Amino acid sequence: MEDLKDILLEGGWDVSTVTEKLGSTKEARSDENILKYSQETNSVVITVDRPFVSRLESEGVRVAAITLEDKADLINKKLDRIIILETVDTESTDAEILDDFNKIKSGEVARMAGKNSS
Repeated sequence: MEDLKDILLEGGWDVSTVTEKLGSTKEARSDENILKYSQETNSVVITVDRPFVSRLESEGVRVAAITLEDKADLINKKLDRIIILETVDTESTDAEILDDFNKIKSGEVARMAGKNSS
């Protein structure tokens, strides 16, 4: 899930991947090593591995279990922002641009996408 790192960084989170912290080999990234590292650093683990979620929780590790639908939703929101930014009217006033920016930031992406189609 290393591709989610940029999205989370943009959201202001301090994010590292397992590969960055533990190494790129399968052995270095074992469940046991992830568990030990997360306990030592009080890290939150983000994973799609349901059985691992249960193990982490039983060991007192904070975990955010995500599904492929969650991942698709994050990517969808990012794509919506790109499309909105590409379709902004260049003749807008500063106040209109600021208003549009605030709407994007607040998540009114769907409504904004319809604004330029009429």
